[in-house]
Amino acid sequence: MARIWAITKDPGGHAAVWPVSEMLTYKHSVLNISEGAAVEIMNKPPNHLRLYLGAWDPQDVLNLVDTGQLNLPDVFVTSACSGGGVGMYLIPKMKARGVPTVVVTDFWAGAQVKDFNPSKFWPSAICVQDELAKKFLMRAWRGYPENNVHITGQPAFDEYASLKFDKQRILKQVKRQIPDFKDIPTVFFAGQLQGSTEALSSLIRALNVVPNPINLVLSKHPRFHTHSPEENDPWDKACREFHNGYLVYTELISLKSASEKISSDEWVCISDVVVSMHSTLLATAGYFRKECVSILFPDVEKRDLGKWGLPYEHLDTAVVCRTHNQVAEALRDALRGGLGLMANQKKHFALPGDSTERVVRIVEKLIEGGPLICENYL
Repeated sequence: MARIWAITKDPGGHAAVWPVSEMLTYKHSVLNISEGAAVEIMNKPPNHLRLYLGAWDPQDVLNLVDTGQLNLPDVFVTSACSGGGVGMYLIPKMKARGVPTVVVTDFWAGAQVKDFNPSKFWPSAICVQDELAKKFLMRAWRGYPENNVHITGQPAFDEYASLKFDKQRILKQVKRQIPDFKDIPTVFFAGQLQGSTEALSSLIRALNVVPNPINLVLSKHPRFHTHSPEENDPWDKACREFHNGYLVYTELISLKSASEKISSDEWVCISDVVVSMHSTLLATAGYFRKECVSILFPDVEKRDLGKWGLPYEHLDTAVVCRTHNQVAEALRDALRGGLGLMANQKKHFALPGDSTERVVRIVEKLIEGGPLICENYL
């Protein structure tokens, strides 16, 4: 039985690493080290040790090792989260102590091509979801061995192949919690950390002029209130301007217990149209074959995506809108006859359901000490 550390921080990164951590637990001793939003997400007590780190410095973790309170892992696994965090900053520390390191990514050109560069943060192996993600990575990490890049698919999406995502079951749950929820088209808006209010305002302007009423479901990013407090009032103002249907605030739904909460993934499953700026929920919507619209105004695109651009535009799995007129046109088409995205969604968002197992195999090869051979698992 090997010792493994699994590090997570942001919601997306946690979603990518947590299934791997759970599967590894069946055969190994896994220590989950969490910080940031991941601490709140991990609310189900697993049957193995967890260590929560809030604002700890990576050196604090090593101090626990040096004082005998923790054993070094045989393999170190981390998500690729914005700002790096404990996971990224421990990579060079692990390398210096001879511990193999694995990064599991959750977005095509995410933190791995921004924060995890320079080379001191490069791991022994990195798991990416497809050829496009690998292409972005190799452009960013000049000199990184291609054999260390493994196309595994995305562990976070394995569960979409399960019976958990039954549309009729979820709809019944929604109507139990929201008796006034209508049998009309549903548009789900996934907010992000910064700039969501302008996108939401543009969406509402477009929906107010479509011929038929709709359910508009709004989901804020978990850190929206603390990261972008200046957007709270404009967000509320934009919501008050909606007058063509039924408005649902997911954060205000009254629940008897946390287990009743309808996840963002489940909202996507029952929606007809999914709208965001560049959220990974647009990938979720692609897996569920939904009409996908990205509202990506130029300043947001430059700030958040830079030279990499929007992956969904590269893959042609979402319609990208950079002006208010384009938003209005896309929403009209999405609700009327569709955006013609399904063929590419089927091509790029297949559901083999075993991406987690592929990542676990790579971790176990490192435990065994054998050479890693670059494999394209998809």
